[in-house]
Amino acid sequence: MRRIVVRCGVAALLACISVRNVAASEGSFFAAQINYWANSLDGEGRTVGDTLGAGTPFDLEDTLGIVEDDKLPAADLWFNFGRSSFLLSYYDATHSGASVLEADLVFGDTLFPSGAAVDSEFGMSLAKLQYNFRFIDDDVVGFGLLVGADLLEAEGRVAGSASSAVAGTEFSDPIPVLGLNLTIRIPDTGLTLYFEGSGMSASLIDVGGSALDAQARLTWYLLEGPFGLSAGYRYVQADADLEDEGSLDVEQAGYYAGIAVRF
Repeated sequence: MRRIVVRCGVAALLACISVRNVAASEGSFFAAQINYWANSLDGEGRTVGDTLGAGTPFDLEDTLGIVEDDKLPAADLWFNFGRSSFLLSYYDATHSGASVLEADLVFGDTLFPSGAAVDSEFGMSLAKLQYNFRFIDDDVVGFGLLVGADLLEAEGRVAGSASSAVAGTEFSDPIPVLGLNLTIRIPDTGLTLYFEGSGMSASLIDVGGSALDAQARLTWYLLEGPFGLSAGYRYVQADADLEDEGSLDVEQAGYYAGIAVRF
């Protein structure tokens, strides 16, 4: 997954550089936000095994002891072409924990009995590829419509602390999304306010999951130049309900800070 995202980013960057004579939003052809996200994780799920079928519903924290707080890098890349732009966004989080089961747990094709001590690991990544068209695009305000897809991938693993029992499962679900974004540039300060929200409800379209990704950030470009500092807050909710893989419903939220670049 990471290789695909990197290759797409490089290809888009090369295409962007090749058309530098095209006017672009905010006076830039490329913009990037590389942030360190201090997020909290909350969620629940259920696996589907080949032999045992539907597994036991579990809570990431209460059942598996997954530590809810973590810090991780997240990247947003913008490639601008006049009023149009493409957004490529990606983050990958891994959480781990340990617990003593209060009830029997069927995870994958393995039964972990009540009272068993287990070590657990949960990883989730969210990749976004979206097209943005700005209906309003002037020196101060930009307002646009986002259309694209989110790819939710998750992987869970449970191992008995005092036994050889090990079970794992994977989820993968592409979700079409719609959204809006708003950019406000404060003249002569290098300050930019940015608001974004995108997602899709499973009840609106026949897909196996839904997603919501919303954030607000403030970026200060030093001396109004190409480099800056950013800080903001992000909330992500995603769920997948796939017949042959199981179900997953997670939330991640928290503040972030990082660096910005544009040219």
